[in-house]
Amino acid sequence: MFRRPLCLVTMAFVAAVFIFLLVYPPDYSDLGYENGEYITISGKVTSKETGTDFDDNQVQVLYIEDFEKEDTIVKVYLASSYQDIYDNIPQIGEQITVQGEYYAFSRASNPGEFDSRTYYKILKIEYQIREGIVKYNNNDPDRFKESLYRMREHLKKIIDDTFEDEDASVMKAMLLGDRTSMDEDIKGLYQGAGIIHILSISGLHISILGMGLYNLLRRLRLRIIPAALISIAMMMSYGIMCGMGTSAIRAIIMFCIHMLAIVLGRTYDMLTGLSVAAMLLIFEEPLYIYHSGFLMSFGAVIAIGLVLPTLSQGIIPRDADYTKRMDKLIRNSENRTVRDYLMIAREKIVEGVLSIVRASLSVSAVILPVQMNTYYTFPVYSVFLNILVLPFMTILLGLGIAVLTLGSVCTGIAMFPGFMCHIILTMYKGICIGSRYLPANTWYAGHADAWQVVIYYILLIVFIISYKYIREYIKRKLDPEDSGKNGVAEKRSEKQKRIIYPYLVYLIPVIAVWILAIRIRPDLRLSFLHVGQGDGIVIEMENMTYLVDGGSTSRSNVGKYILTPYLKYEGIGYIDACIITHEDKDHISGVLELLEAMPAGGIRIGSLILPDCDTSCRESGYEQLEEAAIKAGVPVSYIKRGDQLRTGSSDITITCIGPPEGMYTDGANAHSTILYIEHKNFSSLLTGDVEEEGLRSLNEFMSQNSSEFSDLTLLKVPHHGSRYTTDEEFLDILDPLCSVISAGRNNMYGHPHEQVLERLEASGCKYFITYEQGAITVDSDGRGDALKLKSFLAINGLW
Repeated sequence: MFRRPLCLVTMAFVAAVFIFLLVYPPDYSDLGYENGEYITISGKVTSKETGTDFDDNQVQVLYIEDFEKEDTIVKVYLASSYQDIYDNIPQIGEQITVQGEYYAFSRASNPGEFDSRTYYKILKIEYQIREGIVKYNNNDPDRFKESLYRMREHLKKIIDDTFEDEDASVMKAMLLGDRTSMDEDIKGLYQGAGIIHILSISGLHISILGMGLYNLLRRLRLRIIPAALISIAMMMSYGIMCGMGTSAIRAIIMFCIHMLAIVLGRTYDMLTGLSVAAMLLIFEEPLYIYHSGFLMSFGAVIAIGLVLPTLSQGIIPRDADYTKRMDKLIRNSENRTVRDYLMIAREKIVEGVLSIVRASLSVSAVILPVQMNTYYTFPVYSVFLNILVLPFMTILLGLGIAVLTLGSVCTGIAMFPGFMCHIILTMYKGICIGSRYLPANTWYAGHADAWQVVIYYILLIVFIISYKYIREYIKRKLDPEDSGKNGVAEKRSEKQKRIIYPYLVYLIPVIAVWILAIRIRPDLRLSFLHVGQGDGIVIEMENMTYLVDGGSTSRSNVGKYILTPYLKYEGIGYIDACIITHEDKDHISGVLELLEAMPAGGIRIGSLILPDCDTSCRESGYEQLEEAAIKAGVPVSYIKRGDQLRTGSSDITITCIGPPEGMYTDGANAHSTILYIEHKNFSSLLTGDVEEEGLRSLNEFMSQNSSEFSDLTLLKVPHHGSRYTTDEEFLDILDPLCSVISAGRNNMYGHPHEQVLERLEASGCKYFITYEQGAITVDSDGRGDALKLKSFLAINGLW
C-alpha cells in the first residue's frame, strides 16, 4: 500500500469527501410540487429503457436532463399510448418538452426500508413524471447513443427468441445489464445464495471481452496502439449500451488504464487503477460513497488485490522438496505414469478449489460490513457455493456471446449454445434452491453501527499485517541455512511449535466478526412501524420477538418492503409468535405475505395467535389466516382475556385483557386482541381497532381494576385514531403519558380524527403519528419516567 502513493492519496480524498458530506449533507427537500400535480418540463433525453409502470404495464422510460436545473435528471414514464409506436418515442439526444404527473421518490420511513429518494439522488435523478406526453421534438438525436440503444433492444430480442422467459431474464441481466424483466423470485434466489454478483456487468465481462478483443487484434498483426484504442472504444461502447452501472464504469476505467500501461510498456498495477477509478467517480458524484453497488464493487477488487495475495500464501510455507518434485513432474511430460497424471490432476483441482475459496473469503471479508448494512443478512454457504458457480461463469458468458453472435445471423443456430446456457442456469437454480435446505443457511446479522465497522476494518488490517509477519518469521526459522550449528534442533523445535501458535492469527478475523455482530438491545423495545393505513408492531425482548399485526390498505407488499426489511435490520430471522388483533386487511396483509414466503426461506414464524371470539363472527380474513398458517406449517392458537404470553423474563409480563372468551360481536374491530405490557414501572396498552361493544367491555373491565391500569406509560391509540374510540372514560382510566397513532397520510377515513387529538391533548397525553414521525421506537429500561422514544424521521428524543 505504501509503495502506491496514489492509493494513499485516494484514501485521503475519500475520507475528506466523507467528512464534508457529514458537515454539509445533501439537500433532500421537495421541489415545491405536490404528488400528482401536472407539470411541464423541457430537456434533453440522456438515455431510455423499456420498463414497467406502477400498474405493471410495460412502457417506455426516458431520462431527461432538465434545462432549468443544472445536473438534474428526471425519470419519465411515457403514457401507454406511446407503448408500441416506435417512431413516437423520442431518441437519445433530442430536446423535448414533456407534460405529466409529478411524483417525488419515496423516502424510507422505517429502519431497513429501501430509500428511493437517496438512491436516485446518488444517480442525480431528482423526481419522476408519470403518464408523460411528449409535446415537442426537435429531431436532432445523438446518432451514436441511439444506435447503441437500438442494438441493445435487438440483442434483447435475440435472447427472448432463444430462451424461455426465466432464462432470458437472467441472460439479459448478465450480458446486457437489463434487470427490468427479471422475476423477483429468481433475483431473490440468487441473492439468498450469495451469487447475485454474477448478474452484474463487472470486471469479468470487461476482461473477457476487452482482453479477448485486444489479443485477437494483436494476433491479426494489428499494432499495439490501434489494437488498444479499438478495444477501449468497444468496451466504452459496451458500457454505454448496458447502462454504465458503477461496477461497469469501474471495470472500464481500470481496463483503459491497463491498455495505457501496455501502450507505454509499463507494468499494470490493479490497486493503482482502482484508485484512479475511485477518484474519478467520486469527483464526478461524491454521493457514490453511500452507494452500496459502488462500495461492493470497489471492495471486491480491493479484496482481490490486497487480501487475496496474502491468503494465497499459506501461513506455514509449503514443503520445498514437495514443490520441487511437483514442478519437475509437471515440466517433464515424458515417461509419466497413470499415477503421475492423477497426482497432477489432484494438485490442479485442489489448487483451483483453494483459489476460489480464498478469493471468495477475501471478498466476503472486505464487503461484509457493506453487505450487513445493505441486506442485513449474510448467506452462510456463499463461499462454498461460489466454488460450484464461478468455474462455469466464463463458459456461460462465452456461450451467451455465441448466442448473440449466431442469433444475429439466424435464431435457429443459436439454439445449441442457448441450450448449453440453459443447462448451466438450471444448475445454478438448483444450487440456490438446494442451499435453502441447508441448516442455518442465512445469518440474520442485522445492521452494524459506525464504531463496529471502524473496529472491524482496523482488525482486518491488523490480521493482514500479522499474517505476513508470522509467515516470514516462520519461513526464516524453517530455513536450515539460517539456523547455524543448531539448525536441525531449531527446525525440529519449530515443527513442534508451528502446529499451534501460527494459527492463532485467525482469531483476529473471528474477533472482528464477533464485534461486528454485537447487538446491544434494551430489556424491552416496542417498534410501531409506519405501514401506511394499517398496523404493524414489533415487540423485542432479550430472547423473544413478537409481531402484533402487520398489514396496510394504502401500501402494497407491506410484508416484503416494510416488515421483512425491518426484521432483518434488527437481526431477527425468527418470530416467536405473530399475534393478530383482528382479521381486517389493514392488519393482516403483510402477515399473509410472511406466511407465504416461509417455505421459500423467509422469516420464520413460531406460531400464529388469533383472538378467541365466537366462530359465527369470524370473517373471511380469519379463515384465510388459518389456512395460510396450516399451509406454512405454523401452529395456530387462540388468545382470550386472562391469558399471558411467554416473555423469557420475570420482569416483563404480557397479558391479554380482551376479548373475553368466545365473545360475539357485530364487527371484527370489536373483538380485537388487547395486550397489556408491564416492565417494572413501564406499562403499555396495545388496543388493535377495539370499538363499540369491545370498547365498552374493555372500559368496564379496566374500571374494576383501575389501580392496575392507571398511570399508563404508553398507549397505542385504538383504530388509528377513529372518532368512535378513545373516549373520555377510556383516557380517564388510563391517564397515559404518551401515545402512538398508526395511520396513513391523507387516508380516506380522516384518521386520526380531530376530536381524538383534542381529547388526547386535554388529558395531557403527548401523541405521535406514524405518517409524521415514521417508525416510532420505544425502549424501556423499566422506569416509566425515563422512556426513550425515537422517531425515524425526526431527531431522537427522551421522555
